[in-house]
Amino acid sequence: MLNFSDYEIDTANDLFMSDLYKALNSKGESVVFENIDKVSPAHLEILYQLMTQGRYKLSKRYMLLNGSLREATGVLDKDIVSQISANGKFLIFTSTLDEKKAISVLGNKFIEEIDDVIVLEPFSPIQIRNLTSNLLEKFVTQCREKLRLNIKIKELLIEEISTHYREKGGVKALAEYIDEQLYEPLTEMILQNTFGNTNIGEINYNDGYVVTLDSGACFMMADFVKKYNAVELEEARRELEQVVGLTKVKEYVLNLENNFKVQQMRENKGLKKSDISMHMIFAGNPGTGKTTIARIVAKYLKAIGVLSSGHLCEVTRTDLVGQYVGHTAVKTSEVIKSALGGVLFIDEAYSLCREQGDIFGLEAIDTLVKAMEDNRDNLVVILAGYEDEMSDFLKTNPGLKSRFPNIVHFDDYTVDEMYEIANITAKNKGYNLSAMCEAGLRHQFEAHQIKGKNDGGNGRLVRNLIEKAILNQSQRIVKNPEDDMELLIPEDFGLTNMPEFDLELELNKVIGLDSVKKYIRSLNARLRLQGERKKLGLKVDTTQTMHMIFTGNPGTGKTMMARTVADVLYNMNVIKTNNLVETDRSGLVAGYVGQTAIKTREVIESALGGVLFIDEAYALAQGGQNDFGQEAIDTLVKMMDDNRDNLVVILAGYSDDMRHFLTKNVGLHSRFPNIIEFPDYSVDELMQIAEGMYSAQGYVLNHKGKRVLREHLAVAKQDKHFGNGRYVRNVFERSLNNQALRLSIETNLSKDALITITEDDIREV
Repeated sequence: MLNFSDYEIDTANDLFMSDLYKALNSKGESVVFENIDKVSPAHLEILYQLMTQGRYKLSKRYMLLNGSLREATGVLDKDIVSQISANGKFLIFTSTLDEKKAISVLGNKFIEEIDDVIVLEPFSPIQIRNLTSNLLEKFVTQCREKLRLNIKIKELLIEEISTHYREKGGVKALAEYIDEQLYEPLTEMILQNTFGNTNIGEINYNDGYVVTLDSGACFMMADFVKKYNAVELEEARRELEQVVGLTKVKEYVLNLENNFKVQQMRENKGLKKSDISMHMIFAGNPGTGKTTIARIVAKYLKAIGVLSSGHLCEVTRTDLVGQYVGHTAVKTSEVIKSALGGVLFIDEAYSLCREQGDIFGLEAIDTLVKAMEDNRDNLVVILAGYEDEMSDFLKTNPGLKSRFPNIVHFDDYTVDEMYEIANITAKNKGYNLSAMCEAGLRHQFEAHQIKGKNDGGNGRLVRNLIEKAILNQSQRIVKNPEDDMELLIPEDFGLTNMPEFDLELELNKVIGLDSVKKYIRSLNARLRLQGERKKLGLKVDTTQTMHMIFTGNPGTGKTMMARTVADVLYNMNVIKTNNLVETDRSGLVAGYVGQTAIKTREVIESALGGVLFIDEAYALAQGGQNDFGQEAIDTLVKMMDDNRDNLVVILAGYSDDMRHFLTKNVGLHSRFPNIIEFPDYSVDELMQIAEGMYSAQGYVLNHKGKRVLREHLAVAKQDKHFGNGRYVRNVFERSLNNQALRLSIETNLSKDALITITEDDIREV
């Protein structure tokens, strides 16, 4: 007898081939195939050839080993099996489907080769009762032979057991029910010496299964139904305790057991049992332990009797969604079948369907929802992903939200928790962390744990840092074999001593802009004072907004100063990184409806923890009535509020244009109280910038060249839209081109000729 339910994940066909060969070569005149409706197309074709040709030619070389087929790649053996023969046996196929459904599954070609179709009618109530009576007789015999108990069965017990027959489970399921509700409790009672020296008189039903002794004492058998595996439960609890952090998540897992216990107690007392859904959504950032907890949940649910196997089947979209019509349902069904008895964990579940037009993704979801309903007693599904994306995902199918009532939120790890994880991770790999690593590692963890942008932090960051440090340590040990091979030191993590931030050194690199420098010095001083006040327990103003507007003409150093501001705020612990994200209208505004908010949000999220610098910000408000720039402004204002402690925004542009821009959203002006005017450079400052550019590239201006350049800049500066530093950069680039053209006709060039920029090179610009 072969059961096709056993071969649903046998994609290579090796197991099926071996079992089929043994069955066809065994004694007897027939071979029975159960659940033919679950046959795969490949297996169906094998059966078809056996029925029509009496044999099936194998596509691989097999050898016979202990009566079973084994692939014989690279083996020379005279007993190589090249085909499987039907050997004249009758092939009998069974299915629980009705005739029409069975035929539709197998197809007309296969059905035409069937000699006879026998449809068995469902058992009548009398037949079910007789069946139950027979099973209970076997139960009595089993008790006498294995437990040495002589018991009697009352009529009321037969009637009650009969009501638990289900067509879907059949005789096998009813036998398992008797074993679980009667035989196993008796075994437990013997182990607990419940009976003493008294014999059992009978087993009856009275609001539950009751054992009555000859002495007249009665015991409810439900009290001895063993639902828990104490060893597995303790192991799961121990694993849960060892997980760092996640206090609320741990409480939720432990409450699963409490709920299950209460439902069992209600059932034992004859009260209505509430079938509460165990399906869950794990919402949180990557690296927060979702997969680890899912694996423990699977073990936990098996230990308390909810699941039969307790394994974890971890998949993503690629494992469920096919590439052509009809393929997805088959692919998803195969994955679900492999997860039966355990937990199906779908990571990044929101990627199954990002929009209504994703027909393959919707097909996977529909298949999943149906399978959850069909296998509610032996399958738990956990969907995992980011908080916001999972919330949107639940809207893609009307049945999803009701089937996933349990949303478990995974918070980001704290810096303390991450350092604890780092120590555990290092020890698990056979290493120890030097105490000198602590400050540097904590600093790195702090910089990456950015609310709203934690896609590279948490546990994954810890693992990556430890693994990289181990590789670096290997290089160090090769050079210094006497070093401790089990110790990871700051050098392995790249935690070298960084020079302290020197504001004046940074400002001195910038030419001019005295008023701007004064503002940055005052900002730095205020932040330092707030730090001192905080140390002394004095009141600190935490409402101060750091958002700024830089106004002025192009080329006045706004971007350069934005980088300095980022460094100041970072070193004053106002922001977690000194990351500066530069963008403009093109980086925020999309070309069609609904996409600008998404595009703007993605840019802002990339800047979280640092500074977002929007150049020519006024351009966002210069479109027409239906322009998408307003959508970008509204998204910016909202996300500034949502991330007020995690983002500094600097807007830059012409003075008049920026004043007009602030009127485009009522909330803009109040959110940007710091308006810093960048004056145009003087001619002297422009000359310093120019000479700095030439010097940096190894060039010098001759005396006449300096005079001509000064005159040139003085004239150009009169233009209303003068480009300041950008203009100087353009002059510099063109003068180098002119010098190259001038020298191209000469030979035997001297060093002085190659480095000197003359008045002629400047005049030509």
